[in-house]
Amino acid sequence: YLIISGVIGVYVDEGKVAELSSFGDLIGEMSVIQGKACSATIRAEDSTELFRIGLNDISSFSEQDEERFRHTLYRIYASVLSDKLEATNEKAKNIERINEELEVTKAELELSNEKLEKKVEQRTQNLYSKTQDLISSHNKLETQNVELLASHKKLQELYSTKKITFSKLEELYKDHLIPLRLTL
Repeated sequence: YLIISGVIGVYVDEGKVAELSSFGDLIGEMSVIQGKACSATIRAEDSTELFRIGLNDISSFSEQDEERFRHTLYRIYASVLSDKLEATNEKAKNIERINEELEVTKAELELSNEKLEKKVEQRTQNLYSKTQDLISSHNKLETQNVELLASHKKLQELYSTKKITFSKLEELYKDHLIPLRLTL
């Protein structure tokens, strides 16, 4: 088939691999050249007009006309295939260039990742060290708190004992010293 007008999608395994829309683009040339079934699915993407060249049409030609027609057809095929090969080579170059860029980017990302891992390790060590310092400070404060509580308890005991002592002294003063002083 030759495209007269319209857009044709070329699909392999349900994935679109190409789009043909130029006047004179060939469809199915590989199956004619190889004598095999088509390897791609062709779908009209919009209203499309095609020119069909059938093998039966060729067989009605004279031998000389058939030879000329086949010669012309193969020249067209060769030109189309050459264009397709050139386009494929350009795609391959672009893929290779993109692959090289991806390799450079991958190397940069790996280097960045190594730097980040080192920073994370360093920060983790710093946090561990600070945590140990905080635990040590906490333990010291707990010890000081226990000591302060013990001191506070002793002070309460002393204060309580002081009250009792002063109460007893006052009793002694009232009950014994004042009467003794009066007798003297």
